[in-house]
Amino acid sequence: MKKSAFVWVASLVTGAMIIREIAVRQAFGMMVERKNSRLGKKLCGDKDDNKRPYYEYWLDSVNMRTVSIVSHDGLKLFGHYITIPDAKRNVLMMHGWRGVWKDCVGLARELVKEKCNVLIIEERAQGNSEGRFMGFGVKESVDCRTWYRFLHRENPLPIYLMGESMGAATVMMAAGRGLPSYIKGIIADCGFTTPYEIVRKVVLGREGGTEGLVNLLERRCVKKAGYSLKGASATESMKKCPVPVFFAHGTADSFVPHRMSITNYRACASRKTLYLVDGAEHCGCFEKRMSQISCRYRWQCHKRCRNGYAYGFGIPFP
Repeated sequence: MKKSAFVWVASLVTGAMIIREIAVRQAFGMMVERKNSRLGKKLCGDKDDNKRPYYEYWLDSVNMRTVSIVSHDGLKLFGHYITIPDAKRNVLMMHGWRGVWKDCVGLARELVKEKCNVLIIEERAQGNSEGRFMGFGVKESVDCRTWYRFLHRENPLPIYLMGESMGAATVMMAAGRGLPSYIKGIIADCGFTTPYEIVRKVVLGREGGTEGLVNLLERRCVKKAGYSLKGASATESMKKCPVPVFFAHGTADSFVPHRMSITNYRACASRKTLYLVDGAEHCGCFEKRMSQISCRYRWQCHKRCRNGYAYGFGIPFP
């Protein structure tokens, strides 16, 4: 009787450990690995239900070339550099988690109207860029530094760092690593606070608390991907940010809660603007705002900002 009870308990423990391991592997595959898990594919399918226009016709009409760099850890990373003859500044643009560079083309089109060259990069382990693991901004913020140095060598105009979602968190984290004088500002659309917080939100479907599954996922990140989800923080970086920051977020964002941008905004030590777009979903601020504003209102915004109108909002460029 005792022996059978022991076997029963041992079977339960073994079964629980197997289930836990499967759950951690699925979560790790979904959140970090280039090769997505089944759960991750379903999540990304839900995330991309409202697919954004890629403006292929506009891309065919502009001067764009593919460029590349080698990252600090030896990965070949690719970007797409759109240039115009009378540019006044460069914008380095970073897309989000499990995104594609063409997600940013609509924004780039507006920025070009404001006399910006735009370099849209392909994040590590996404698109054509090399790498097996995504870094949730921890590693990408180092890549950002390599990219803006490359961009400065290509064209020594003032540079603005811009990103959406994970890309927004990345450019904020890059500010925490120190910025050269030619970086003049940051535009952060629906960025999260920390990798740990957003992974907990996505994996568990809620915020707050300390959960074993996310802690196990954190350990796997350290062991397999070589970084900690607690290794960088957009919020902490904003406390020592030396340049102006424009924060944008949709109030209907169910993927990255807009309260995360509010937290980052409050932490920001430099000149800052918070722009919340009512009813906009994740990465949907630009499309939502452009569908709402009239030509007259746009002109009024332009006059109010004096130095430029971009991104469907009033972002002043010097």
